[in-house]
Amino acid sequence: MNITDMKVMHCMGGMPEFDRTGIYPNYIVFSSRSLRRSWRFKLKRKVQVGVLKIKGVIAFNYKVTPSTFKIQPVKNGIPASDWQKIKDVGMILYD
Repeated sequence: MNITDMKVMHCMGGMPEFDRTGIYPNYIVFSSRSLRRSWRFKLKRKVQVGVLKIKGVIAFNYKVTPSTFKIQPVKNGIPASDWQKIKDVGMILYD
């Protein structure tokens, strides 16, 4: 799997959810132009791990910490030996 074009947006804020819950939402959005795919996850912990699936099959593992976003390709159910840091990270603050 090609992860060279993988991007991450860290999205914080948003009034509709804040009005409903009293908590500002905190999301991450992974996207890949070559895979023509994006994934959106709510951040619930300071360190969060999970999977990115394509057509129900795990394609990547991800690990998010306050300072890094890492991804690990998975091929035929076997994860690669190393984690790769995603360098293209943006942040969106909603009002």
